[in-house]
Amino acid sequence: MRYSGFLTLMSLWLAEDSQASAAMSTTNLLSILSRGNWSTGTVLSAPGSTDFTDATARWDVYRPPNYAAALSIHSEQDLITAVKLSTANNISFLATGGRHGYSITFGNLQNGLALDLSPLDTVAVDAAAGTLTIGPGVTFGDVMDPVYEAGYQIQTGTCTCVEMIGATIGGGIGRLQGTYGLVIDGLLSARVVTAAGEVLEVSENFNADLFWGIRGAGANLGILTSATYQLHPLTGNYTSIDLIFPASRNVTYFTALENFNTSAHWAIETEILYNADINGPEIIASYVYEGDQEEALKLLAPILDVGPSFINVTEVPWNELSAIAAFATDAEVCENGSIYDIYGVNLRTLTAATWIETEGQSSSVVFESWANEAVVAVADEKTAYPWRDTTTYVMLQFVWSTSDSSVEAPSIAMAQKVRDTLIETSGYDDLAVYVNYANGDEALEEMYGARKLPRLAELKKKYDPSNVFRYSNPLPTAYS
Repeated sequence: MRYSGFLTLMSLWLAEDSQASAAMSTTNLLSILSRGNWSTGTVLSAPGSTDFTDATARWDVYRPPNYAAALSIHSEQDLITAVKLSTANNISFLATGGRHGYSITFGNLQNGLALDLSPLDTVAVDAAAGTLTIGPGVTFGDVMDPVYEAGYQIQTGTCTCVEMIGATIGGGIGRLQGTYGLVIDGLLSARVVTAAGEVLEVSENFNADLFWGIRGAGANLGILTSATYQLHPLTGNYTSIDLIFPASRNVTYFTALENFNTSAHWAIETEILYNADINGPEIIASYVYEGDQEEALKLLAPILDVGPSFINVTEVPWNELSAIAAFATDAEVCENGSIYDIYGVNLRTLTAATWIETEGQSSSVVFESWANEAVVAVADEKTAYPWRDTTTYVMLQFVWSTSDSSVEAPSIAMAQKVRDTLIETSGYDDLAVYVNYANGDEALEEMYGARKLPRLAELKKKYDPSNVFRYSNPLPTAYS
């Protein structure tokens, strides 16, 4: 084990009285954790050190968790030790890999322990079996080349920097879900460290109840140390078509989109945003088709007839799709350290009037209209994920600089207003939200679905009765 942060601790001990309690918390935490028999490579660090910064850096810094120490985990056994030490000593902790979650509930952790899982980054492709096994530090981008080179592809999220297991346990939506289903639908098995520090193998045949629960509410039930997925043979290239429409075409465009045939082969992302160069809103769209360019453009004629002011068409292999699609902004949007106050809304029905009404009312409004044929083909009771009939996932993004907190309250008020507008024509009776897109202010039923909650509460009581895993849109241990 390496230890980082001695100088930081010395400076904390000499700090003013207002910081003394934080120093004592860090001191006590490091004292307790030093009892662990850690593997070579595991790093214990304190605030102010480079190791601590690396172990806690986040994509979104809006209402973030606060840590008194960090432990970068090098082995499954080290994770087990960390969980047991933490629970035995009443230490609050949060285990993360990519740290791309943005629920405000993460901010409920203050002066806690960061369990950094990013060193657990193994990627293993079994070409003969057609499976992929990964650790919790692996991102979507990490798997694409190894999977592709073995002659396979797999459903993923849209951004390469997002941790794959973290996205999976909330459901895992993405461009290929129309063909292969959600990412959880490709999950074959996993290893889960429970609140008691036990390691359980979970699958359809082993601990099937927990396997059901982690596929939609996994952040509440344990820490996955590995996950195995089903791969799919490569099908050929994809066509990425990026379009820009002036705001004046909003009615025509959204009407055409409402009537567009979004078959299993299409993944459509439309964003309404403010463009400072033109001092007004504009519409940008990313269309991805599972097939060649000629066929894609022929099918896209109703959208192209609207008259985009910009068009870019690229045919790409599967492993380059995330990096190239959506104006090749993947690297840009993956940068850490920005403020994102995000609200999600699921739509079961597509209504042009609703899209038009949201225009210009936030920093950006993203509509992800992923085909869902393979998603709804999976029986609803098979997994904890509750929203298989969703056709469009909406993300309201409010962004501001750290020096301009004056916009926070107006942004929240606007977000709630726009969200209420979207609910009215969503096709659901009330708010439904993909839990990975949840702001954290939603009701349990709005994230997990009322019909799933009784069973989820039973699982929470069985596997986490003390509510150790309580910082990611927490579940109760009882529900009626």
